[in-house]
Amino acid sequence: MAKKAKVVIYNCEEYDLQKVTDKIARIFDEFGGISNFVKNGDKVFLKPNLLSAKPPERGITTHPVIVEAVVNLVKECGGKPVIGDSPAGAMGNIKRYWVNTGLEDLARRTNTLLVDYEGKKVVKKSVNEKEYYISGEVLDSDVIINLCKLKTHFLVLYTGAIKNIFGLIPGLRKSQYHKMFPKPEEFSEILVDIYSLVPVGFHIMDAILCMDGNGPSSGKLKQFGYILGSDDGVALDSYCNYIMGFRDNEVLTTKIAGERGLGVSNLNNIEVIGDSVKNNDFCLPSNKYIKMIPKFLMMFIGKLIWVKPIVIDKKCVNCKKCVNICPTGAMKEGLKFPSIDYKLCINCSCCDEVCPENAIEQKLSWLAKKIS
Repeated sequence: MAKKAKVVIYNCEEYDLQKVTDKIARIFDEFGGISNFVKNGDKVFLKPNLLSAKPPERGITTHPVIVEAVVNLVKECGGKPVIGDSPAGAMGNIKRYWVNTGLEDLARRTNTLLVDYEGKKVVKKSVNEKEYYISGEVLDSDVIINLCKLKTHFLVLYTGAIKNIFGLIPGLRKSQYHKMFPKPEEFSEILVDIYSLVPVGFHIMDAILCMDGNGPSSGKLKQFGYILGSDDGVALDSYCNYIMGFRDNEVLTTKIAGERGLGVSNLNNIEVIGDSVKNNDFCLPSNKYIKMIPKFLMMFIGKLIWVKPIVIDKKCVNCKKCVNICPTGAMKEGLKFPSIDYKLCINCSCCDEVCPENAIEQKLSWLAKKIS
């Protein structure tokens, strides 16, 4: 008999703490209540998406109101919440991320610990003949709750529950994985590997303010107005893929995770409870449409179809974050702004993700624009 899963979705148009708390509590209630997952005295690790040190209204990171609602619900059960992430550009300056994303203020008001797990204990785990180093701070927790953000992703098309767990790899190892596995197919396997090694108890998706287009950091803001949740991150991603307009098995992380039995990816086996979905006219990444071109045709027109990062010199402050994070050395230091060696560039979007000024954009060739 096929495995079944459940996804809950409720409409919530604004980041009002009381409204958000009510919706998230109702999501947990559909799974027997949050006390089904969090017991008295449990250390509960909350993993938001803190991709960039940007304010919440940019729609790049998990909104602090979502985090605060879960903090309060965990405490009501007698749990001890901590909040942590390892953004790509945070080495030595995680405080900037806490401040800009609103989490430092939240932590102070709620007396909640913010965990910086850079340079601390890691646990080596192996899967599929590959070794991964995951934060010991995370794995030492009794419960992990994944607070992901609904966004498109230029490289892997979509970022949600599975992709958010990538942030449990500390330090610069994340950019090294981009270098070692530059193709979307390879990198998707890596993301699923890491997801399989982390025992996440529950997933909450912040889909009130989303990002579509060429996300995950320089796409277009989209007011969607929903909060979703599930104890199955694969099922949650599968349903989100569907409502965003992706075809079955198009998002490889969802497809691979389903094939490995890490959750339910078949929509026919997912029960959806809650509100009906409206306003789901998402603009999908340009990379999606380029991928749809048959390989035989790409042999002839491939050189005319390209997408590449460019530096917007008027926005760039020459902070060199993109230079420091680039896994291949394609970003070159310049007097006023960096230059890009496109022979080395693997289109991993690392530069785009860490830029504090939104000075990296994806440029499409004329034909790529017509296709997308």
